[in-house]
Amino acid sequence: MISYDAKLDIDEVLARFQKLPADLDAVMGFALDRIGIEGARRARAEAPKRFSTLTEGIHWARPDASTVAIVSSARYAAYVEAGTGPAVGKPAYMPNPVHLYAYVKSTARVSFRNTRAGSRARRAQLDEIRDRAWALARYIQRHGTKPDPYMARTQAYMEQRAPEIVERELARAGARVSS
Repeated sequence: MISYDAKLDIDEVLARFQKLPADLDAVMGFALDRIGIEGARRARAEAPKRFSTLTEGIHWARPDASTVAIVSSARYAAYVEAGTGPAVGKPAYMPNPVHLYAYVKSTARVSFRNTRAGSRARRAQLDEIRDRAWALARYIQRHGTKPDPYMARTQAYMEQRAPEIVERELARAGARVSS
């Protein structure tokens, strides 16, 4: 028969526990901040880059002491995430072409360098952009937009990554105690 006797010094154990950070909430708060920073960075990486308003609007917040929220402040973020219209089995709708104007202008590759403001050539360029915005709106009405669930991908990644971050921060706090 093999036996092992272990002697535990209760005073030493209590002294080590007293060395733990007085406020474990601060350690968890730091871990949640790390989760928020990394989650927002991941969401920006996953978001479509065609127009940067979406990626610039992604940030993180702490609504309460135990929650991290990764949020996109772009008004159309939900439409990018879930898709719209016939592409996802919803009724057709036509977006306002004025709202698509900036997007079309940024992707149209039209150079205003060689045209004067107020000239016929500039007017023709602006009319071309307006017409393309109208055509894009009609296309969206007929076909909808495909979903791009960038936040769902971010959530799936962060569900795996968050426990690792918490464990790492708790280990750092423990390392501070043991030294």
